[in-house]
Amino acid sequence: MSSLSFKDVMSAVPTSVSLISCIEDDKIYGCTISSLVSLDISDTSSKIAFMLKKDSLVGKTIITNKNFSINVLNAEQELLARYYSNVRSPDTIGENKWDILNNKFAHIKNARIVLDCELHDIFDEYPANIYIARVVDSSVNKALLPLIYESRNFINLNK
Repeated sequence: MSSLSFKDVMSAVPTSVSLISCIEDDKIYGCTISSLVSLDISDTSSKIAFMLKKDSLVGKTIITNKNFSINVLNAEQELLARYYSNVRSPDTIGENKWDILNNKFAHIKNARIVLDCELHDIFDEYPANIYIARVVDSSVNKALLPLIYESRNFINLNK
């Protein structure tokens, strides 16, 4: 058995690729996460958890505005995953890749799953902050397959 770092071992756990998006003024801030977990799956109090770096600009925007969306990317959206995995300027609300709902939620077009969320709590005693959110609305397009991230590679299940 080869000796891998724990980071390398955990990168081998396959996960869907999700893009968090939040709106502030006329800007959309976004970044990818791979740590999305459901905490409560009841229809009346659905809650999810995810992690962001402590200095995350997206995290700071979520704390300020409370509302955000999680967009689970479809198998054909690898370029978006790569783009939002890097540091970049925020998008403008008018950009064609976004659908805006009630000026509070930014949905990436053709995402497989969209969760509109409201911040519930933050646990900040770890190297990354753990965010807990209440899901206020959700949708899924089952005709689209998810984009998967495993061993530092994107996997398109369509191929």
